[in-house]
Amino acid sequence: MHGKTGKIPHLKGDGLNRSGPYYQPMGLRALMVCLTILLATAFAQPEAGAQRLFLKGNEAYRSGHYQEAVKLYRQILDAGLESPEVYYNLGNCYYKLNRLGLAILYYRKAKRLNPSDRDVAFNLQLARARVIDRVTLPPQFVLLAWWHRLVRRYSVDQLAWWLTVAFAFTVTALGIRLLVTRWSLRRLFSWLGTAGATAFLVIGLLFWATWKTQAGQQEGVVLSSAVTVQSAPDEQSTQLFVLHEGTEVIVEESRGNWSRIRLLDGKEGWVPNSSLGLI
Repeated sequence: MHGKTGKIPHLKGDGLNRSGPYYQPMGLRALMVCLTILLATAFAQPEAGAQRLFLKGNEAYRSGHYQEAVKLYRQILDAGLESPEVYYNLGNCYYKLNRLGLAILYYRKAKRLNPSDRDVAFNLQLARARVIDRVTLPPQFVLLAWWHRLVRRYSVDQLAWWLTVAFAFTVTALGIRLLVTRWSLRRLFSWLGTAGATAFLVIGLLFWATWKTQAGQQEGVVLSSAVTVQSAPDEQSTQLFVLHEGTEVIVEESRGNWSRIRLLDGKEGWVPNSSLGLI
């Protein structure tokens, strides 16, 4: 398994709100320039610090000091920043430390940010192969199964970008059609506009389904070596079945220190919150 050593792209954090009035008085230009420089420096410092931690974590990982690498990578997350590379490398560290649940948790977090990353997909499958529990899915119609795979293949950000491109392409093609006079060109741009509009509708539907799945469904991973699933949020309730580390579940609701979980095969029950890691 390989750790990624590239630069952290698109670090996200809770920055200052820089929205303000469109017009600024001429006498404040110098002040605004100074403030802009200060803000740019303030925003650059967390990313620069995260980059240093990331490189030190990579070095610790290559040296076999996986626990030290975990501490360094987690400092980046504790600062309110995230990156698929950080999650991916954390997954690798926990895999090396035989913490299967945490490895799958962070591979899933990396996959959420970058669903098309082949390294993440490969290592996730490698970790899943070591999970004790085997959830047998009910048979699905071929097209429905294909659609579910497609919904999980791309991130909301990727689809939003494609949706914007499809919209711009459609508007441009139809706009050019209105300007040209030659019949052959009008027919060509009519066809291109129709194709763009069709792509926009298909991508829009996929965007909606992906957003609904990712935003409306909370998933988790069992982190305990084994946890007994209860019929109610009470240790004295009926014991239904046992799940083991690394099993992935859907979290339906939380109540106090308990969560009601569901497996893909439809089995449900309650487990302590402490036994789960949320994706």
